[in-house]
This record gives sequence, structure tokens and C-alpha cells, in this order.
Amino acid sequence: MHSYERNYRYLLLNLIPQHRLTPALRRDVELALVSGKSEDLRRQSILALEELCTSNYLHRVGLRRVNGDIIAEYKRKGGRFMLSVAVPAREWERYIAGGHSVTPRQTEQPASHRVNSTQTPPPMVEVPGSDLLRYLPEITQVFSISSRTGSLVNRLELLLGILNNWLDVKSLRLSLLEEIANMTDITTEWVETVSEDDLSESNLYRACIESGLQRLVPRSKSSDAPIEDAPAEWEYLGVSPVYSMGKVCGVLKMYFGGDVDEVTKKLRMEAATSLVKQAIEFTSEIETITSVDALTQIYNRHFYDTQVSVEIERATRSGNEVSMLVIDLDDFKRVNDELGHKKGDEALSNVADLIRNNLRKVDLPFRYGGEEFVILLPGTSEFESVHTAERLRRVVAEFTGFKNLHGQARTITVSVGVSVYPDTAASADELFEQADSAMFRAKRLGKNRVVLYKPGMRMGEG
Repeated sequence: MHSYERNYRYLLLNLIPQHRLTPALRRDVELALVSGKSEDLRRQSILALEELCTSNYLHRVGLRRVNGDIIAEYKRKGGRFMLSVAVPAREWERYIAGGHSVTPRQTEQPASHRVNSTQTPPPMVEVPGSDLLRYLPEITQVFSISSRTGSLVNRLELLLGILNNWLDVKSLRLSLLEEIANMTDITTEWVETVSEDDLSESNLYRACIESGLQRLVPRSKSSDAPIEDAPAEWEYLGVSPVYSMGKVCGVLKMYFGGDVDEVTKKLRMEAATSLVKQAIEFTSEIETITSVDALTQIYNRHFYDTQVSVEIERATRSGNEVSMLVIDLDDFKRVNDELGHKKGDEALSNVADLIRNNLRKVDLPFRYGGEEFVILLPGTSEFESVHTAERLRRVVAEFTGFKNLHGQARTITVSVGVSVYPDTAASADELFEQADSAMFRAKRLGKNRVVLYKPGMRMGEG
């Protein structure tokens, strides 16, 4: 595990999910960012981190005194990195009482944070040379819900094109992690998808990611920087790590001419990085709203239609297999007729939970429609996929948490069909048709069983 300190302004802008803070603390964070005073930024950083601990988003895993400073270490559950912040001991004692977080309501705000009728808030920091109003309509379009069908790469491509003009840089480019983009081998004018290994090949990128800080490198000292896409005339390369919800998403490169002072370059890098981060989080929230089934909380048919072609393309490029399971609840109509639709919904939710809890992280479960589920198993052979299907069938059949109207356990069973690309299927449509046919064959053979599609099995059997 790596431990590293963050610049407090960068921490508040990029690493702390402000939507998880209380409105009062969110306001105080904004005021601290406007004032730019180091103590304000430090105070609100600590208060925000401690509040996130209260909500169990973070855990404070270490606290020690070093040369008059308090070193506090935080870690997100399941996260790879530990966040370490240093605060003068006297300030920590003011912020924290008895080892517990002090909320903004319990602690009087410093004078620099108070706003009243006789005090005008400090002016917003402007990006020198910018003309925000000119580009605001285009930026707003990037964050428009009406554009929800666009991919993350498309949104970022549009945003970076705007930033390239607005911030008056020679050029810029975003290296976005493939897992964040949900795409591989994409290269556009402003965005490229890369693997974690690609980023770690550059010492400059790696240093930025591990420190969480921007780097500004003169051309004369850029021997370690990947500059294959650099414009003809540039004097400085700015590199900024992009984080979202505490995770590394990629690296933003910005090329500057020699006529831009250092403060301006840093402000432009900060503005661009912040907007890229917000675009990533906005797209993620929209995808969650449009891609998750409200009842079962697994992916829906809409996302299946988008994702299945992605997985087929990925398997084709890598030479791996991708398997599909089609799962259908047995005698589900009888459950609805005898117990009512509310209990039917409960049965669907139970099965979805059992599926989700018994898959790998890379596997993708979908509610395809009604009582039918589809699961994509990337990189999974015929033998492994049948084994997974059989395990899921058994877990569902042995589940005792579903009760009838008298509180007695009622068994749920499923029939499962399995197919494998490219072993028997040559396309996404064939993959589904084969798995669906195998599922219907399982029904005809007595239900509560797994059937693997074999060549010669009638398509659409049932």
C-alpha cells in the first residue's frame, strides 16, 4: 500500500466527493477554495475527511504525532491507496474534539469563513486569459442529461476540444484508463484509452499519480515525458493526474507556449482537471440511472444491448472466449398467481442478489426482461462457464430465504442455458440465441438444470 500526502486544494477539488458532504460543509469547502488561504483549506480538508469517516465512506486508519504535526491516514474500504495528511498539532486539536469529528455546526467558523450582510465574499479565482461566457453553452452541453446516450469518451472529446480553445493552450490530451472508459484501443483527437501498465511506463506519470500532484516540465527537461503527440511549438508540458471518487482515472497532458506565466499555467491545469473529473462523475451517475434495473439493482436490458458488443469485440481482439448464461425462473407465473406480484418481485430480487454475490467482479449480470436474466462471463471457457452455471443453479435451489404467505420456506429453481463465443457462436446475436435455446431445452428436460448449447441443437427450441 502506498502512502502519500496531498496538496489540500487539490484534495478538496479532486479527491473528496463533495456531494457526500452535508450542505453546510459543502458551502464551507467552496468558501475555502475561493479564499485560497492555507489554514482554511487545511481545516475544511480535515473536516471533510472526518465527516466521510462518520458516513463510513472513509476509515481513519492511522494517527501519529511527528515533529509537532499530526499525521492522519485515511483509507477507503477496498481502496488501494492510503491518504496521508499532515496538520499542525494545535490546529488538529481545534478541529477535532476527543478523537471525534467536529461538524461545522459544532465549531465556530473562522472569520475568513463568515459571510454576513456587511461582508462581501471574496471574488472567484479566474483563469487568466479566459473567456468563460463564450464557451459556457458548449460546456453546459457536455453535462446535459439529454446527451446521456453518448459514451464517456464522446463527452470528454467534446469537453477537451472546448478546453483547448478556452484555455488557449498549444494542445492537450487525456490518457484515460480503459476500465474507466469501458473501451479499449480508442484514440481520438483529444482522448486515448490506456492500461495501468501503459501509465506506469512513464516515470513522470507514475510520480504524478503516486503524489497526487501536478507537474510542470520545461521542454529542455522532458526526456522522460511521452511527447509523441506534442505540437510543433511548445515550451512547457503540464501533467495532472485525474481522480474520481478516490480512484485514478488517467492523466491529463497540457502543452503551453513560453508566453504563459507559471501561475496561469497551473490555474489552467487545475480548471481543466476539475472539469474532466466532473464529466467522468456526471457520466457515471447518468449511466447508473439508465443502466441499472430499479427492482433487482443489477444491469438492465438497455445496458446489455450496449455491453454485449463491447465484450464480443474485446474477446475477438484478445483471442479469449466470452460465455453467456441465460437464466429463467421456473414456474414463475405460479408464484405470481399463488402469492401475488409483490412476492414475485421479492423472488426476482432474491435471485438477482444470489447471482450478484456468486460472480467474479468482471462478470456482468443483467435482468433481460420479466423473469429472465443474462450473464456475460468474459475470458471464460466452456468448462468454466458450465461450472459457474451449475453453481448458480445450486445456490438458488438451496436458498431458504424466500417464504410463502404463511412464513414457510418456498423453493425457487432456475433453468440455465450456456453458450460460448467463438466456440459455437460467431456473433452477439448468435451467442444469445444459442444460450436461450439451451435454456428452453433445460425447461423441456424437467427444469432446475443446466444445458450447454451444442451444434445441431435447434435454435429457439421450446
